Amino acid sequence: MQNGSDFLGALALIDNVPRDLLREDPEVILPSTANLSALAVDWMGFNQLIRDPSHRKLANSLPLPSELETGSDYVKRIWPLLSADERGAALDLGLQKMVTMNRVAETGIQVRIWRAYCSGEWLYSPACETQFRPWVRSVLTDDFDSSASEASKLASVCEVIGWLAENGDMLPGIMLPGDLEVCFRRPDYRRWKAIAPKILRYVAALKEEDNGEEIKEEIAALVKAVYNRDLSVVEVEVAGRQKEPRMPTIVAIEGVKDRDTGRYPVTMYLSEVQRSYFQRKLAGMLDYKLQGEQPTSDLFLVEYRHCNVEGEWSERLWHEETGWSSWHMLDKAPDFGGFFDSMIEDSEIGLSYYRYWERIE
Repeated sequence: MQNGSDFLGALALIDNVPRDLLREDPEVILPSTANLSALAVDWMGFNQLIRDPSHRKLANSLPLPSELETGSDYVKRIWPLLSADERGAALDLGLQKMVTMNRVAETGIQVRIWRAYCSGEWLYSPACETQFRPWVRSVLTDDFDSSASEASKLASVCEVIGWLAENGDMLPGIMLPGDLEVCFRRPDYRRWKAIAPKILRYVAALKEEDNGEEIKEEIAALVKAVYNRDLSVVEVEVAGRQKEPRMPTIVAIEGVKDRDTGRYPVTMYLSEVQRSYFQRKLAGMLDYKLQGEQPTSDLFLVEYRHCNVEGEWSERLWHEETGWSSWHMLDKAPDFGGFFDSMIEDSEIGLSYYRYWERIE
């Protein structure tokens, strides 16, 4: 009769599964790797099962592995020899083990990336990245968007915890844990991951202001949400997705429409928080200029009007003291080479307007 310990020793000798999984296919996309990963579930479940005293009799009923057989080959051979109940129990145990391995891998990556962020070890990576976020993406991502997204979120959490460790004392009523690695372990990491991108947006806005008390309160509220155990993870995630800051509404006072250009003059008086938010929200669409930024020392503003039906061109000039001059008709189309500061078309009356800065001769 086979001795149970001898049987377990024989299984240990053929345990090739973890080694083979890590040896090749780092992106885990090949069919052979997927097959070996699935067999790893059976292998771990089977090993766990025969260590249960109530199933130790399996050691006496199953054949020993052959000399050249691998663990993955062996479990594939003996799996049909198990009873339905034994296969079901081994499957449950194997899946639980694999889920644990996944959590172990995730936590190990998160904590180790954080340690590299603190120590600066990442700067010596063969990836040769000079910025932290691109480095995290380069070592953690494959061709799938989900990987890039998770890598970006991990980098965000590192940057947020690092910023809070240095600046947390200026935030009202918050206190970070003494061991910052807790932020990268279960269950806190998922909560930090939910609000980190929003905190980074506030940190960017804070750099634009001298004081920014409203922004500091917003950051503090998000940090408190992480440690408010009355809030579920889903509720924290909702708080992290809310992009509208709690601040006074921006009021825009609209003037009378310019019938010639079709434009509305608008006046806004913005606080520092509102100004920063307004510029960020319309980034790419807003040409925000301070008074006097537009060069006018040797330029003057000309507006051309084109009648789309009759084909006639008119022009008028802008003077700071007197405003727009009267329209006067041109003998031919202006030659501004297609480059103009802005263009407006009024399709109802068939007119197009072009503004153009011309150099004073």
